[in-house]
Formats: sequence, structure tokens, C-alpha cells
Amino acid sequence: MNTQTYSEQEWQTLHEEMQTCFHALAAEVNRLAPSAQPEYGKTVTKRFPLFSHVSFNLVPDGARSDIIVGVDIGLEDGQWRIDADIVDEVDGTIYFELPNTPFPAASFDELRQRAMATTDELIARGRPVLLRLFGSAGPLLPNQSAMMPNLAPKP
Repeated sequence: MNTQTYSEQEWQTLHEEMQTCFHALAAEVNRLAPSAQPEYGKTVTKRFPLFSHVSFNLVPDGARSDIIVGVDIGLEDGQWRIDADIVDEVDGTIYFELPNTPFPAASFDELRQRAMATTDELIARGRPVLLRLFGSAGPLLPNQSAMMPNLAPKP
């Protein structure tokens, strides 16, 4: 069984640090799409000690959908795994995701540094996705279209 030994306070501190980044992203999205009110959250399970996220409601063609930007940290086969993506909660469409590779962490600080670097990268590279989803970005560049096939222009 995968068990971790870090304290609830350590996880809470990491969550709060990640949420600071998500709040900055939400402020940017809200400037462009005021109706996309952010909802911040945290989920904790035995397998995944932290899923920190922000969601935005998107109403394309009258159908409401929540777009979730989140980072999920879990222990798998004795190694840590950090999943970071932008997903449609209703239909499961993955608009953007970072590759993940399991890794060992000798300390919580090492894990925290990796988690924050992943959070920063998700926000930096995922920003064009959100801006496009909320109709405030220009056309995707060719390399962005390849990274985000669900947002590529339809023929």
C-alpha cells in the first residue's frame, strides 16, 4: 500500500501556496471574462493527499460546463506523481496537460518545490488555453495547436 508520512499542516501549506498562483490566474481570466467566476478547491484522499484546483464556469451554446485547472499529487509504487491539467468536468475533455514522470522525494520540501514548479508551468503554458476557451485570445500558434488538439481550428 502507498502511504505517505507528511503532516496535514505541510499539505495545507502547500495547498495555500498553490492557491496563491491560482488566484493570480483567476484574476487574469476574470478581466477577460467577468462571468467566469472562479471556485477554488482542495480534495484529499488516501491515495492522493492533495488535489488543489480552481474551476471556471463556461457556458458555450447555453450548456454550462466547468473548466478545472488543477494539480494532483499522489504516491504510486513508492514514487511521487504530479498530474497537472486543464479539463472539462462535464465531458472529460482534456484541453491541456503536462507530462508527468514518477519521482522519489527525500523530503517534503523537495516534493513542494516540484509541485510548485509544476503549478507554475501549468499556469504559464495553460494560460493560452484558458484565454482561448473564454474567447479572448487570438489564433493558436502552430505549436500550440499541436499541444492542444481539442482547441485547434475545425476545418
